[in-house]
Amino acid sequence: MAKNKLNYELKIKKKNIIALSILFVMLFVNFSFALGNRRVIGNVKRSKNIMSLTFDDWGEIKDVKPILDILYLYDVKATFFINGKSIDKNPKLLTMLSNSGHEIANHTYSHYELTKISDERIKKEILDLEKKYKDYTNKDLVKYLRPPYGAHSKRVDNIALNLGYENIVLWSIDTNDWRKKTANEISSHVINKTHPGGIVLMHILEDLNTKNALKDMIEGIYNKNYRLVDITNLINQDVKEDDTKISNLEFFNNMLYFKEGYYSKNSKEVYDRLSNYNLGLKSYNKYGFVKITNEDVLRYLDIFYPNKDFSYFKNIFAQSMCLKFDRDNYNILIESLKK
Repeated sequence: MAKNKLNYELKIKKKNIIALSILFVMLFVNFSFALGNRRVIGNVKRSKNIMSLTFDDWGEIKDVKPILDILYLYDVKATFFINGKSIDKNPKLLTMLSNSGHEIANHTYSHYELTKISDERIKKEILDLEKKYKDYTNKDLVKYLRPPYGAHSKRVDNIALNLGYENIVLWSIDTNDWRKKTANEISSHVINKTHPGGIVLMHILEDLNTKNALKDMIEGIYNKNYRLVDITNLINQDVKEDDTKISNLEFFNNMLYFKEGYYSKNSKEVYDRLSNYNLGLKSYNKYGFVKITNEDVLRYLDIFYPNKDFSYFKNIFAQSMCLKFDRDNYNILIESLKK
């Protein structure tokens, strides 16, 4: 009798444990979905080797333009978190950033530490920058908030969420470039800390070595077989190529096809074959030749096809430093090589 009673009590306890476990899972799932609408991102968990370069604050054109030029040269899309206190003094810089093709997001208007100001002031800091950016560019900021100094709290996050900012974007690799680090210190630190889903923090403040570190940094990241994307594509793990552009790797594959009659399979093979022409190639990676410019392309065309007139394409290439070519113009070029 006692044994039956004990078995009955054990069954009841087991059922209660199962019921409590199910309830806990349900509560956890609901809680997770609730948090899913307000994410604090310092490092995006990703299996793919992709990372993001981000830049904070405000600077001078002489500091920012070289950064934009290098990003453009290496076909890297970054995310800039700007503040608003200097926009009136330097609207040309805002126009340059806005037209750069990079993501422009919110770093507040006055760069106050948000955890130390009132709810209303937090809202004002976020909305004032939105309005200022819209007034000058007729565009909307991307809805990511990077709180100044990385200072945030549940209160700050919820205010941002109510204003449409579902993602608070922090970082996982801090260059500390604002401490006047050398270019080598900045680039080496990032390359050594490279990891999937990483977010690199840099600044566009005046007279930093960030612009001098950027080339080596990007090449070091590329050499570790990583891709660089903006925050949106990092979150979505989207690394699709732009179908309207053609990479220099595809360009050389096809150029060698018309010259020698067959396609190459990868950048290493293309590099090795082009090296036989003593073209002065500098480097390659699995995504293409990162150091080849449009001037190089035209020089190689003249070497491979000395009897053809490429003046039409020289005019096109002279308009841009970009390592990718518009597919329409590229197709015209390929057709001309067939003749």
